[in-house]
Amino acid sequence: MYEVFIKSKRILLKESKQNNVNFSNPLELNKTVLNFIENKAEVLDLECVDLKEAWRKFKKIFLYIKASGGLIFNEKEEFLVIKRKGFWDLPKGKIDPGEKKKKAALREVEEETGVIIDSLGKEYPSTYHIYHCPYNKKLVLKRTFWFQMFADSKQALVPQEEEDITNVFWLPWEEKTEFIEKTYPTLSSLLREEND
Repeated sequence: MYEVFIKSKRILLKESKQNNVNFSNPLELNKTVLNFIENKAEVLDLECVDLKEAWRKFKKIFLYIKASGGLIFNEKEEFLVIKRKGFWDLPKGKIDPGEKKKKAALREVEEETGVIIDSLGKEYPSTYHIYHCPYNKKLVLKRTFWFQMFADSKQALVPQEEEDITNVFWLPWEEKTEFIEKTYPTLSSLLREEND
């Protein structure tokens, strides 16, 4: 199953005994997604016989980009949070052409927060979200790769202002509920993964 967020709404792409939309017709698929974005429904179930093939066709109706980031912990059992455009977030950013996802995650964390990572842990499942590109008005499907990271809390925290980051701070892990209330729904699934 694939779970794709559009703000607080979700598209669930899952296997079934039959398709409930024609994945071979990009115009019909695109219209289904656009109608969902514009209506009040919170969840769109897209059922398909062949999940791999349906996902391939689903991705084609968007501008598809890849990003990478980190859930960073320190020795005090705190995690690193950034504040961007009024929301609490985790550091992440687009993967440059030819760049490996781990290297991109390390680079983006350092650029957005000033923090240099001491070590990497596990890779979490990717998250997916859709947004409107402000430059060309296209819908973008962004896949973000996430890595568990560890860093020293004594480092200076430097928000990358040109990326609209206004604050960087360490938050105690036991206060993650407050983070979930002030962030994007897609990140709540990432924090649940850390609890497992």
